[in-house]
Amino acid sequence: ALNADFKTTPFDTIIAALAAGNCDMIASATTITAERKQKVAFTQPYFDADQSLLIRAADKNAYKHLADLKGKTIGVQSGTTGETYAKANKPAGATVKDFPGAEDLFNALASGDIDAVLQDFPVNKYRALKVPEQLAVTETFKTGEQYGFAVAKDNPKLVAALDAALASVRQSGGYATYGDWSGGVSYF
Repeated sequence: ALNADFKTTPFDTIIAALAAGNCDMIASATTITAERKQKVAFTQPYFDADQSLLIRAADKNAYKHLADLKGKTIGVQSGTTGETYAKANKPAGATVKDFPGAEDLFNALASGDIDAVLQDFPVNKYRALKVPEQLAVTETFKTGEQYGFAVAKDNPKLVAALDAALASVRQSGGYATYGDWSGGVSYF
């Protein structure tokens, strides 16, 4: 029997936690980037992800595009590729405000502390589907980002085992059965 211990860790410290030996792997919608590859080893990609804009449903006609947020406040999760994208692409006069977690973002949006959330499409879309009367995704940004499981660089055996497991699930058809909805434009 396999015994696994799961730890909740703030995303902006998760790579450091892995590097310090506080965990064996990161399984948390971690985008594979060149910068992160300098610190950790990644499995083969398991999911295609893009960035997106989540707004209050009442504002869906006002904030259809990122450019519509001139002078507004855009919330992001600290240490994420969404934060990087928002800072590089924010419209003139917009403020990017970072939060430690996704729930913090959703609460800030609901309370009016921020005007939009810019982060991974699957996370935003899932939240919008849960409460469509409150939230809507109005724009997606094709970034070519992919998620992978992250492992310490000195643990190639775990990377190989995870890659083999991913290949097995794909080959068996299980990956498609349980939602390989990452390969196209329509995620949900």
